[in-house]
Amino acid sequence: MLVKGSTKRGQALLDRASNYEGRELWDVYGSVSQAKRDAFEKCKEWCYKDGGYNFHIISHNSYSFSVAWEYVDKETGEIMTRIETSTNTYIVDGSRVA
Repeated sequence: MLVKGSTKRGQALLDRASNYEGRELWDVYGSVSQAKRDAFEKCKEWCYKDGGYNFHIISHNSYSFSVAWEYVDKETGEIMTRIETSTNTYIVDGSRVA
C-alpha cells in the first residue's frame, strides 16, 4: 500500500519505522522458529531487490515482527520507506512535514 509521507497516516508510519529494536532476529528473540527465520530471510531478499539500506526490526511480539528499510525509487529518485508486517506492506514516500 502506497502512503504519502505528508499525511497523518504517512507520518505515523514513518515514526513507527524510526523505531529500532535490532538488525537480526536474535536481537529480539531468545529462540526463533523456522517460520520466523524464513519470513525474515524473505524480507531481507525484498530489501536487497529494492536496493534497500538501513534494514531493521521496528517491532516484535511472540507471534510476529515488523521490519523497515529505505530505498531510492528508480523512477522518481525519491527516498521511500518500506515497512513489512506479518499482514501488510506499506511504502511511504519521502515527504515529511517539518
